Amino acid sequence: MASTGSFATNIPTGTDKARIAWSLSCFIAFMRETGFAKKLIGGAPADSKEFAKLEGRSYRGTPVVELTDLRNEQGDEIIVQIYGATGGKPIMGDADAEGTGVPLDISSHRMRIDLTTHVVDMGGKMSRKRHPRKDLMPIVSADIAGYFAQLRDQSVIYQLAGATGSWTDPEWPIPRQSDPDFNEIIINPLLAPSFGSHFIADGTDLIAPTAASVAGIGATDVFTLDTVDALSQKLRTGEIKLQKVELPDDPAAKDEPLYILYLTPAQHMSFKKSGGVNMRTMQANAYNRANHGSKSPLFKGEAYIWENILVLCQPQTFVAFNGGSNLNVILQADAATGNETTVNTPANVPVGRALLLGAQAVTIAYGDNSSSGIPMRLLTNPYNFVRAKEVAGDLVRGEKKVRIKRKDGTLVDHGVVVIDSANAVAP
Repeated sequence: MASTGSFATNIPTGTDKARIAWSLSCFIAFMRETGFAKKLIGGAPADSKEFAKLEGRSYRGTPVVELTDLRNEQGDEIIVQIYGATGGKPIMGDADAEGTGVPLDISSHRMRIDLTTHVVDMGGKMSRKRHPRKDLMPIVSADIAGYFAQLRDQSVIYQLAGATGSWTDPEWPIPRQSDPDFNEIIINPLLAPSFGSHFIADGTDLIAPTAASVAGIGATDVFTLDTVDALSQKLRTGEIKLQKVELPDDPAAKDEPLYILYLTPAQHMSFKKSGGVNMRTMQANAYNRANHGSKSPLFKGEAYIWENILVLCQPQTFVAFNGGSNLNVILQADAATGNETTVNTPANVPVGRALLLGAQAVTIAYGDNSSSGIPMRLLTNPYNFVRAKEVAGDLVRGEKKVRIKRKDGTLVDHGVVVIDSANAVAP
């Protein structure tokens, strides 16, 4: 029977409820946006009714950890506790075990969040009237969601790499480090790769960063299949310590956990050229992994698996340095302090930075932005005697690489290793 009451089935434009509805819709669209970070987070809610599923913390087996349940937190700093595994000898037989407990290995990861705003001008009354769509709000909302998704991806890549490099695009939301507004936009300062998490390609070997090794990168020190073999060897021997990636819907995750390797386009092309007959095997490995039942987009398209390392090409945003660029590194003598030293790349050799990812490499946090608890708001601002309108989307966000202190006192990037090589294709 049809209702005869006065319950409203639509929400008048401009009301608080309308603003909340559009804000929620835009935030859900933003969280659904595909891209670099999205692929590395895991599942997302099916629709806006499942907004509650966004609360708390995303799956811990993926490289990106997403924190969304911050509505009741005050201040702009967040502290995330990272728990390491305990070790030590067991107590055997009837030996007294009292007082022999091994303390939990707990590290604190601090990060900041801040309000980020993007404004879209919808134009004047006549320009809107000439538009074929009467209501431009859905288009503007989708544009703002896409903008923040691109900003998130770019920030995550820069945090993981510890630098922006020399490459940029005027349409990218985040400028290079030399821009006067960079530090405010990036929120959490970029940290150069920790010692032990940074390697330089030297032929078929991987060596530690020094002024000499960086300056010694030659045009033939490109990224090849041998470089992946060298990484695999360091992972197997424990020289590189990364928590393995376990994708939430991957049935093989427990038996065959992965590491994820992102290459610049030039590194990726060089890798493929060096792979020879092994390329078909690597493609088949990725195809078979997807056939196990995982719907992760990481296995789709041009994906290769070699020695449990999933090799992918970085998206449009990647980190590479022109010849003669400054490069911040952490030398072995500064492993405990994290003090950075500036060295120079070779004058005539561009350098690309590859990212090897394990689990919990970077955190993304969203803070409360309204009384409704939604991290994003859409606000309208009429101007020119109310004949024109602009729409602002603002989001309380922050991204930061996870860095912890080991028991030996050294600082280490928890889930990422970077590899610098000549950013070129092997002849």
